[in-house]
This record gives sequence, structure tokens and C-alpha cells, in this order.
Amino acid sequence: MPSHKKIAIVDNSTWNIYNFRLGLIKKLNEKGYRVTVIAPVDEYIHYLNDNPFINHIPIKNLNPQGTNPWKDLLFIWELYLIYKREQPDIILHFTVKPNIFGNFAPRFAKIPSLSIVTGLGYTFLHSNLITRLAPPLYRLALKKVKKLIVHNSCDKEFFIKNRLIAEEKCLVISGSGVNSSYFHPIQQSGNESQFVFLFIGRLIYDKGLAEFVEAAQIVSKISKKSQCWIAGALESGNPTDVPSEQFLQWIKFHSIRYYGNTQDIRNIIKQANVIVLPSYREGIPRSILEGMAMGKPIITTSSPGCKETIVEGENGYLIPAKDVRMLAKAMLKMYNLSKEEQEEMGWKSRELALAKFDEKIITSQYITLLKKLLFPTENVPSGKKSQPIF
Repeated sequence: MPSHKKIAIVDNSTWNIYNFRLGLIKKLNEKGYRVTVIAPVDEYIHYLNDNPFINHIPIKNLNPQGTNPWKDLLFIWELYLIYKREQPDIILHFTVKPNIFGNFAPRFAKIPSLSIVTGLGYTFLHSNLITRLAPPLYRLALKKVKKLIVHNSCDKEFFIKNRLIAEEKCLVISGSGVNSSYFHPIQQSGNESQFVFLFIGRLIYDKGLAEFVEAAQIVSKISKKSQCWIAGALESGNPTDVPSEQFLQWIKFHSIRYYGNTQDIRNIIKQANVIVLPSYREGIPRSILEGMAMGKPIITTSSPGCKETIVEGENGYLIPAKDVRMLAKAMLKMYNLSKEEQEEMGWKSRELALAKFDEKIITSQYITLLKKLLFPTENVPSGKKSQPIF
């Protein structure tokens, strides 16, 4: 029984814990593991009200966007002291800084750890001093991890090809999963006289937001019923933030409607006809999974992480990243489908979400892996030696 086993989960924000990790944490608790969350505290700490079984330890020296090496050293030391005090049996590191700097602390504390890279975003899409330092830092940080988990096969290939991790230590788990009971088809309550293309995501250039806005202007001139909606938070500190002044200029166009960072995105998704995400690179985009689970057709790019969510022509369309003309063409193609064809695509999205990305499937893969790591001799036939996991 795993009741005596303790698992630490490290992330760069409580927002991430609330939005992406709660399903896994609850399943670990159901299986008898004791879970300790280590993350900076933000307004989403309210998650503890409904999850009193979780031990949350705030972290003070983690600045996700910062470049101060002294602060990063303090972050390593802070984690080391926590690990020595808490003595978890295994540690799961999520997001960039916990994966790079956080992995040194368990090495010193002699505690096994996993790295979960949820996507190769800004760090590998741009070239500057910081991004050039990332690969060698990853190579050093991942040297002693038990496993590296990535969300798509392109990211796995990248880590192996660049010799950042041994092939036998890297595996793919397709995203954080989506709660298909919470995100389910809801009868469209929008006006039949409008056709809504919905972008959901952080308001950064790497999500393809500029391309979406430009395509929206093209589409709105041709299809008078179409509306293009945007839901998401204006970033603060991300190097590819869309400046607020620029964004205000965009939403002055009658073809764009902005809904901000809504608390319940289902209320927006149910009114949409199509989910559009022209991102340059993802792990597995949660916004697409939520749209799929709610039975919406998808338009996204053939970039890593995005292309995994589409069966071309069945539940949506793939277009090249940064290609406004092809994006507008795909949007018009979707617009001109019959209602029956659009609904069929939506149901295909729902089927794919259930078959491949459901939260139950994803959490069960984590549970199986952790069981193998924490109980390597379990279920070994009598008289036989246990086989090494790695």
C-alpha cells in the first residue's frame, strides 16, 4: 500500500496547480499517497478550501521570468532545505525553472525526481543569450532525473537528438489531460445569425495572436456573420507579450471582441462555432482540449503539440504557423461548411478528446509510472529478480 509514500509537486505558480495539476493530485490522494505542493502563492491558493488534504509550502525565491542568477541560486537552496525537511519519496518538477534549477536540489538531498516539460515555448522559439544557455542547462539539470516526461513526440525527439537526455529515460504523456465531465457539449446559446471563431490563450505573440487578428479582419470582410472573439489574460513579464496599447488598437476593429480572463471559460466556448489557435509551438494546448471536449471543431497549426490534436478534415484543419493567408482560408472553409458538417467535426473532436486526452487516461499513466518507481519489486514472480526500470 502506498499510504506511507510522499510525493512533492513543484510548479512556478499556484495558478498552474489549480488549472493543470489538481486532477493528478486528487488521483494520487485517492491512491493513498501524501501530496505536498511547493509553489509561489497567488490568488489561486483558494484551491486549498476544497482540498484540505494537500500540504502547500510557499516558495519565495522563484521568479519564472527573472534572469538574476543569484535569485536562482537562492531558489535551489530554498528547495534543498524544504526537501531535507519534508523528505518526500519522489519529486515531480513542472515548468522551466523548477525543471532546470529545481533539479539540482534533489541531487544534493539524495531524493529521486522526475522532470515534466510541458512545452518548449519561448526558450526554443527565439535566439538570444538566455535561450542559448537553456540546452546546456537542461543537459546538466536532467543528468540525474529518473525520467523526463514531455507532452509530444517532437519534444522527445528534440531532447534526444540534442543529447539532453538518454532515450531510455524520456517518455511522452500527452498533456495534462482534460476533465471531460466538466468540459462537455452544451447546447449552443449564441445567436444563429452569428458565427464565432474563438481564440483562447495568453495574449502573447507566440500563440499566433497577431495572425488571428489579421485573419479576422480578412474573414469579416467576406463573411458578414462571422465574429472573432478573444479570451485570455494580458501577460506581464513574458518576453513576447502583446503590449496593451497594441492590443487596444486591435480590439477597436469591429471584427474583434475581447472577453478578458474569464473564470469559467465554458460559458464562452459554448457560444463558439470553432476554436482557433495559430500557435508557433505547444506541449499539448489545454485550450484546444477544452474546446474538443465541448464538441467544437478546431483550427490550429502544424506545429509540435498542436498537430497532435487534429485528424485533418475530420475534427478540424491544420495550417502552417505564421501564415495569415492560410489561416483566413481555413476559417472561411469552416464557415462555409453546412451545419451538419460542422457538428460532425465537433463530435469527432469530442471522441478524440475522450480517446486520447481525457484526464483519467493521463493521470493513470502517471500513477502507473510512479508505482513502478516507488515499488520496483512489486508483482515480481517469486524466485526472479526485479528488472531495472531504466
